[in-house]
Amino acid sequence: MTLKAVLFDAFGTVIHPEPDWEALRQECLAVVHGTWTGPAVPFARWLPAYEEARAAQHAEADRGLREFDFAERFAQSMLLCGAPRREALAWGPRAAEKYHRFQQGLIHAYDQPGPTLQRLRDAGYRIALVSNYAHTGVLHDALTRLGIRHHFDALVVSIDVGYLKPHPRMFEAAVEALGVRKDEAVMVGNDPECDVSGAKRAGLKTIWTPYPRASPAPTHPDADVVVERLSDIPDVLPKLG
Repeated sequence: MTLKAVLFDAFGTVIHPEPDWEALRQECLAVVHGTWTGPAVPFARWLPAYEEARAAQHAEADRGLREFDFAERFAQSMLLCGAPRREALAWGPRAAEKYHRFQQGLIHAYDQPGPTLQRLRDAGYRIALVSNYAHTGVLHDALTRLGIRHHFDALVVSIDVGYLKPHPRMFEAAVEALGVRKDEAVMVGNDPECDVSGAKRAGLKTIWTPYPRASPAPTHPDADVVVERLSDIPDVLPKLG
């Protein structure tokens, strides 16, 4: 079957955070906490509550691969601190927006994706970004700032689908958005479980792009191809069908 579409993971594949999220995590949460206007809740008291709410969501996601509701997480963190319910629920969406917009400024292109994406478009491939992320607007705005948004025919983001990769619904949503069948698409990504094994189980071909890139490239039993850099992809696609 001839390949017609290429699906790209986002973080660790065509973009990445600099510095890494964790390096500025406490700073980010302090900025978010600073938007709280209800009864005083000191940051030192709120932070453990946030971590408790976060852990509960991660446990739930591990069971069903449902996307995180960040507004609910932030609201729950304030409820755990005894804040009034009405104010906590109203703050949740504002806090989530602040959290993700802080992250937006850290997003940079990775592995020079522009020329590779242009080559694929010139060759007639349909292209989608398929990302586990909880804010489509942040990805759209970051890709636009980096000058690569126009290369993607579709952005398929977990917050819109309701599930996280490797749930098959993410890959199904992507091929539906591009108007192709699963056997006509290849998934490119850095996460061995989400982007390689998950995509393979869903019926797609797979290209593994380890992050950070490695030379020589390692192997993976579920990867049809492993590449050392994005620029290798246009040359290996004809070998996949």
